[in-house]
Amino acid sequence: MPQTRLLIPFLIVLAAVPAWAQRTGRVGLKLGGSLTSYRGEDAYAGGSNRGGFCGGGVLHLPISPAFSVQPEFLYSQRGASSQFFVLPNNMSATGNQRLAYLEMPVLAKLRSHTGIFVEAGPTLSYLISASAELGGQNNYDNRFNFKDLEVGYAAGVGYQGQGTKGLLLGVRYTRGLTSAFKAGAYRGVTGEPDIYNQGFQLYAGFIFFGRPQAEFPQ
Repeated sequence: MPQTRLLIPFLIVLAAVPAWAQRTGRVGLKLGGSLTSYRGEDAYAGGSNRGGFCGGGVLHLPISPAFSVQPEFLYSQRGASSQFFVLPNNMSATGNQRLAYLEMPVLAKLRSHTGIFVEAGPTLSYLISASAELGGQNNYDNRFNFKDLEVGYAAGVGYQGQGTKGLLLGVRYTRGLTSAFKAGAYRGVTGEPDIYNQGFQLYAGFIFFGRPQAEFPQ
């Protein structure tokens, strides 16, 4: 399966994580807000942003003063607003789509001597829950419409403090490379919909402990 082949890079990196962590690993936490929506040729609805939050653990693995690898394990809310839903009783309604994923980015980071960095890398996400929000408490579970796994990418910029401990600030763009919906699950599309999750994340975090990263020569 194509999705299975796309998992290979993640497995290679995760297999190397224990050795890196033992030598140079630095551990921290991050929390932030997000604005998410759908993109793709079939996303005729759901272009409006939905607010949410993301957060979890960070494993920072310095390779040199300028380069590091950073796997993360995050809870990430996604979805879109202004969706059109066909309900189980064949009635229709407009509301918001709520999605929650366990997200695992593996990012390469280039950092300057000032602490400013750029980052980019692949992401693997597992769907935890999905529900149509139709106002008030009138929600229903529609996870059956969505794929369990999503492969995508993330890219961003930020600031990371120096030393063993340090502040972490950043903004990041994320986008799915595989359709969020199963074939036939999106109204008006007979095959697999060309609809992908995308979002912007603004976050803050802190590196709590670990070996210090090598610094730039003075």
